[in-house]
Amino acid sequence: MRTRVRTSSLTLVAVVGIGVLTTCRSEAQTLDEAHRAAIADSISAFLDEYASRVARLDVEGLAGLYADDPRFRWVEDGQITYTSVEGIRQAVRRLSRSFDRAELHWDDVQVLPTGPGTATVSAGFRQIFAGAGGDEFALVGAMTATLIHTPDGWRFLVGHSSTLGGGGRPDTTSRPDGPENR
Repeated sequence: MRTRVRTSSLTLVAVVGIGVLTTCRSEAQTLDEAHRAAIADSISAFLDEYASRVARLDVEGLAGLYADDPRFRWVEDGQITYTSVEGIRQAVRRLSRSFDRAELHWDDVQVLPTGPGTATVSAGFRQIFAGAGGDEFALVGAMTATLIHTPDGWRFLVGHSSTLGGGGRPDTTSRPDGPENR
């Protein structure tokens, strides 16, 4: 199933700010509607591929979707967590040893192309992890990121993810789509 992407000029100010900081140039960067739509479509495919690699617990494949760039930063729940692709690789490796199965589902994906080869994206997510002993938990939250297009395709350059309950193993009965709200 293809991730549905909606382009929007009304994306979070923080996302736009990140995009402006990473793509600032003296000349004006304008994109016609066809180029904006092509960027949104290719980022949709990128996010689908990312979710597929999560499902395979593909350590190297996931690490390869982050920019190997000195400007790289990833923030989680208010803390700068990763400043290199190697940090991402180590974290995914630890997770892949702890769980036999993982799923990632995106929702309300919005893409804002900021110039040729750059875009910001915001999305909600639900990530499920399961171990061999039947231990399962879900992380529910939101992500904002700046992506850059490299010769190898789109890559995360700067991003932030936050989870309901501040991370860890959230109480899934209190999330907005929990059983008490159905």
